[in-house]
Amino acid sequence: NTVRGNTVSSNSVMGMMLESGSTGNLVDSNTVNSNSVIGMELSQGADNNRVLNNTLNSNPTGMTVYASSSNVIIGNVLASNVSYGFELNACTGNVFAQNTLDSNGLYQVTITGASSSDTFFKNNFRASTSNPDSMVSNGSTNNFDFSRNWWDTTDEVTIDKRIDDTATTTPTLTFRPYRLGQVDTTSGGDTTAPGLPSGVTCTAATGYITVTWNIPTVREETNGGTVGHAGAKIYRLTSADTNHWANPAKIG
Repeated sequence: NTVRGNTVSSNSVMGMMLESGSTGNLVDSNTVNSNSVIGMELSQGADNNRVLNNTLNSNPTGMTVYASSSNVIIGNVLASNVSYGFELNACTGNVFAQNTLDSNGLYQVTITGASSSDTFFKNNFRASTSNPDSMVSNGSTNNFDFSRNWWDTTDEVTIDKRIDDTATTTPTLTFRPYRLGQVDTTSGGDTTAPGLPSGVTCTAATGYITVTWNIPTVREETNGGTVGHAGAKIYRLTSADTNHWANPAKIG
C-alpha cells in the first residue's frame, strides 16, 4: 500500500497510524501537523515499512515507533513538536537517515524501553532554544550508533552535553565520527564524504611544520559515486587536548 501526499491535521489523538500487521507499506510526502497526541505512530508489529519525505510539525510528539522493527525512515522533517521529534519504545533494527529534527521542545530523539539496534546516521539535529543542551536521550541500557550526524556544532564538548546517556561509565551512544557541516537531505543528495587521507607526515623545521598527505581516492562508505574531494582544512590546537580536537576554544 502507498499513502502519499495527504495533509492530516487537528485530530483528537494522532494523525496517522500503522499498527500490528501493517507491513511493506510506503508512507511518503504527507504533511501531519497539530494533532493532539502524536503526529504518526508505527505500533506493535508495524514492520518493514518505508516512511519517506513527510513533514511532522506542531504535534506533542512528531513520530513514535513502538514495538516495531526493520522500518526505513528517511528524509522526514520533524520540527517544533512540543516534546519529541522521534520517540522510540521497545523497537529494534530501524534505520533513521537524512531526517531533519529541528527545535522539538524536549529532545529531538528519545529512546526508552527495550529498544535495540536502531541506527541514526546522516541526520541534522538542532535543539530547541528552551532546551539547548537536549538533543538525544537514551533511557535504555543498549548501545546505539549515532555516528555521521550533524549536531549543529563541531565542538565535541557541546555535542557530548547534548546527549543524555543512562550509562555511568562507558557511553552507550556513539556519536563519533560526526559531520562537520549540515547533511544534504534532498533526494539523491551527496551524503558521503571522501575517505581519510593516507600517508600523513609532519616535518619540523625552524618556526614551522610541513604537513603532507595523499588525497583520498575512495569514499568513507562503499555506496558508489565519485569521491568528490574538494580540499582540506588544517586545524592547530592551542593546547594539548587530543580528545576534543574540534573544540573552538582550543583551535588556532
